[in-house]
Amino acid sequence: MAANQPGLGEQALSKAAEIGLSSQLNEGQPMTVNTEKVEFRLPGEGKFSLNATIRLQETGETKQTGFTAIPRMKEGGNRISLEEVQYVEGKDLSPELTNALLEKSSELLDLRNFEMEGMSLRLKGLDVQKSKLTLQAEALVKEFPSA
Repeated sequence: MAANQPGLGEQALSKAAEIGLSSQLNEGQPMTVNTEKVEFRLPGEGKFSLNATIRLQETGETKQTGFTAIPRMKEGGNRISLEEVQYVEGKDLSPELTNALLEKSSELLDLRNFEMEGMSLRLKGLDVQKSKLTLQAEALVKEFPSA
């Protein structure tokens, strides 16, 4: 990956913002989230960690969030769920907004969102180790797209 390209975590959160991520904050007003910095790590023990700096578009406020989770295969290999989520203490993002980010991240981990006409993907294996993520997947291609 080139140095100027966003990482997987930043791409996921940016995509979540693009598809209309909003959260009801204390005032009950929807807020648009823009990601500024995302750190995605594989610390070991089958977990990943995500720390993000986001800006609330409507107020210009910058907030921090962070959590660790264990990714697991679900729905016959069509989806990766995030389980045993632990929030990093001292981060100042509201639980509601962090939960909305988590929900959108889970939606983005549904492999059916990446299917193309005539092709489907299914996860067969998921192994998370320190600094290493191994995915085994099966692709069913009924027809190759023409150029």
